[in-house]
Amino acid sequence: MKDEIKGILDKLQNGEISPEKALKLIKNIDIKNDFDKIKPARKIKILIIDGDDHKKIHLPGIPFGLVSFLGKLGIIIAPLAIKNNRNIDPKAREALKVIKEINLKEIFDVIKAHGSFDLVDVISENDVVKISIL
Repeated sequence: MKDEIKGILDKLQNGEISPEKALKLIKNIDIKNDFDKIKPARKIKILIIDGDDHKKIHLPGIPFGLVSFLGKLGIIIAPLAIKNNRNIDPKAREALKVIKEINLKEIFDVIKAHGSFDLVDVISENDVVKISIL
């Protein structure tokens, strides 16, 4: 698929085809076969290194089933835990209402469908934050 698109873009750049024709050709490329080859992701892995404080958090691959279960549990428990807490920030209360509406299964299904990739990969002089989908 990448070679087909590259060929179309080369023809466009050389003036052999119009932008409209290039768009039509790219739209007609069968990308379904490429997605069929992707192995669905099964885990999320987190690595955080705080170089200044010499602290490291390295969580092994956690299955999405467990992450989903814990997320649902948190969405259920959080409102109960703060229900009678008068000291909670009003914005936090509003955020919890929004979080309650989130469909974690839908989010995880989309993430898993894309196979393995780095969701977050930030490296600074002393610090590292990496969240990988495996």
